Amino acid sequence: MARTRCDRTPAWAQLQAAYAATGQALDVRQAFEADAQRFTRLSQEAPYVFADLSKNRIDASTEALLMDLARQSGLPEHRDAMFSRPENQQHRAARGVARFVAKSALSAGGVCGSRS
Repeated sequence: MARTRCDRTPAWAQLQAAYAATGQALDVRQAFEADAQRFTRLSQEAPYVFADLSKNRIDASTEALLMDLARQSGLPEHRDAMFSRPENQQHRAARGVARFVAKSALSAGGVCGSRS
């Protein structure tokens, strides 16, 4: 399986442009003041994993661009390949849950699972 470097995808260029246009000047304190739901919207949760992206220079459009970057870099295919190898069949049930959560997150537009 050929690996696509993330910095050679259209999404990478779009992320750079978005950062130059709005991200670089984004004041996180002002973003929290303007959006009371920022923490809820930009936090991701999955079993045993929690990621709070709200304290970063990120907004909904940046989150969407990051998901595009993951897809264009072949992340879903690499994830599926990693979990389909015969030598990875021990602890199958745990990996099955992780794989389901990851697939659900990508198909639903989230990073790591459902949002609270």
